[in-house]
Amino acid sequence: METDEQSISWIHTNLPKIMRRLVGQENLEAPVMQLPLAQLRLAHLLFESEEINGETMSRLAEKLGVRHSALTQAADRLIHNGLAERIPDKVDRRVVRLRLIAKGQEWIGDKRRHRRERLASLWQSLSPEQQIRLLEAIHVLDETTSSIDISPREESRPIEETVSRTQW
Repeated sequence: METDEQSISWIHTNLPKIMRRLVGQENLEAPVMQLPLAQLRLAHLLFESEEINGETMSRLAEKLGVRHSALTQAADRLIHNGLAERIPDKVDRRVVRLRLIAKGQEWIGDKRRHRRERLASLWQSLSPEQQIRLLEAIHVLDETTSSIDISPREESRPIEETVSRTQW
C-alpha cells in the first residue's frame, strides 16, 4: 500500500503528463503557444464573450481577478500575436474594449474542438464501468478543488508570478 507522500508524489508527477496527453500536442514553437496562462485565460474569456463590440478592460480585469496592468500586458501579447484588437468605446472615449479577431476566434475554437475530439476518443475507449469510475473521480476532484481557497499570499502576487511558480 502506498503512503500519502508516495501518492501525492505520483499525482504531482503524472497529472501534468495526463493533462498534456488529454489536450494533445500542438506546435509548441508557434508564437501563440508561447502565451502564458494569463493570456490563454483572457483569450478563452473573450471567446466566450457575448459582447459584439468587445469587453471593457475593467470588466475583464474583474472577471479574471487580475490587476489592470497585468491585463494590459496580456492584451498586448494577444494583439501582438494577431489574435485580438483594442476598440475605442462608441459612447465613452475613456473606455477601451478588447475582442478577439477572426484569427483568435478560429484558434480558440480549433483548440476547443480538438480537446473535445480527444476526450470523445478517450471516452469511447473506456468500458461502461471505467466511464462511471472516471466520472465519479472527476466529480470528487471538482467538488474538492471547488472548496479550496487561494491563500492570501497567492492572491497578493501578480498573476504572472503566481503562474510562473506553478510547476504544471
